[in-house]
Amino acid sequence: MIRRIEIIGLNTRLRNLQRRLGFREELIAAIVLGVLGASSLAFTLFTTQGTPAGAALAYMAAVDRADTGFVWSHSIIDSATASSTDTSLLDRSALGAQLTATAHTRSGFSVQNVSYVNADIEVTLTYNTSVGRRTTSLRMRAVSPNSWPVLVEPTGLDLNIPNGAGALAIDGQEVVASPGSELTVAVFPGQHTVTLAASILFVSYAGEVDAKSALPALTTVSFSTIQLSDTGTAQADKAVSQAIKGCAGSTSLSPTGCPQTFGQDLATGAASWTLLGDPLNGSSIGLDDTSTLLVTGHFLMRLSYGSATTQRPRILAVGGPYTAALSWDGQALKFSDFQDASSVADVPHPAATDAQVLAALKTHLDACLKLQAGSAPGCLQIVNALFGSKFSWHEDSDPLEGAILAWDGSRAVFTVSGTYDLSVVYNSSAPFTPTRRIHDTSSGQYIADLYWDGSRVVFIGLEK
Repeated sequence: MIRRIEIIGLNTRLRNLQRRLGFREELIAAIVLGVLGASSLAFTLFTTQGTPAGAALAYMAAVDRADTGFVWSHSIIDSATASSTDTSLLDRSALGAQLTATAHTRSGFSVQNVSYVNADIEVTLTYNTSVGRRTTSLRMRAVSPNSWPVLVEPTGLDLNIPNGAGALAIDGQEVVASPGSELTVAVFPGQHTVTLAASILFVSYAGEVDAKSALPALTTVSFSTIQLSDTGTAQADKAVSQAIKGCAGSTSLSPTGCPQTFGQDLATGAASWTLLGDPLNGSSIGLDDTSTLLVTGHFLMRLSYGSATTQRPRILAVGGPYTAALSWDGQALKFSDFQDASSVADVPHPAATDAQVLAALKTHLDACLKLQAGSAPGCLQIVNALFGSKFSWHEDSDPLEGAILAWDGSRAVFTVSGTYDLSVVYNSSAPFTPTRRIHDTSSGQYIADLYWDGSRVVFIGLEK
């Protein structure tokens, strides 16, 4: 652990060192003692020539002006740890490329602290950048009374190259890499510019990464902000659309490998799924940390099936988020699978007003009052009316009075919860019996599903 030198302790240590050294070494110790021993307010003295602080300031100034020769000759590079990486950018040309890429981006250098680190000296400096004040520390080693080169510990970059990406370069230097593979690269510490050339799938990409941790630690390079080309976007949309439409063709309540599932009931026969709206509306495309191309969005379907619980047909809404993974086969994007979508954000409330939602539900319920049957999928009323005819349905109370309206952002549906109280009069003409006029009632609670199709509210079905 690096500890700041206390002035009294430092003076004592350096004087003890003087007693054991010859004349030349005494001169060196005297210089250090005179520089370090004054007070914590005397750091400005370190800017003089031949001191660690002065060497650090000169080094950082050379870094900013991209003086490769000076930085190279005043660095001690420990390249042994680079053997743990796939490739290395630790030569003079790589240093020059890095310095050129970040030249003239720093100013206002100031020494903040000087500390012992084992047998070396660490100088902490601050400087101005376009995003504010930054801090860096240089570890210096005394090789002569007036020479304090910087110990450079290589850092590492971990890159997952996207499938279908163009050529990779770091600070303008091309790096051989296979798209779809992981690559580790030893680099000098500090800022680096990582670029990918344009391809059929992606537009050209440039991103910045700050490599701070020394090897064997690795700094992950994220390509999450890379943009697809128009061709890539069109292929991604097509692949996801076909995958979801294929899932809508399933006859199971919980189709394998599909985003939709309904496990609250059993079906007495084949289920029917109908895709509502465009699942690509509001979707996003990007790469995850492993550079897998993902499309995230929301789907909504109408489910129709025969309920084993109620022994009646049911129609209701099933929707939710999806994450579709895509792969590149060298020619086009292909759908791979649906992955966990729990982190996908909810759909925001659409433009529909509460009044529009309730009006759409009322229109549907009014239409159900004209029903010439004892029940129908999507309608509230349920009576056993075998051999019935000439039905006359009436609302004994307003099913919208006191109803609770809510927006379900996960499923992207409106739900309206309330109670209903209906009555019906109909003719019953059972075989071998005279026709009778029957009076019956139907009441209970309901939950209705509706969605916004972009221009109007549409009734889907009843959860209850």
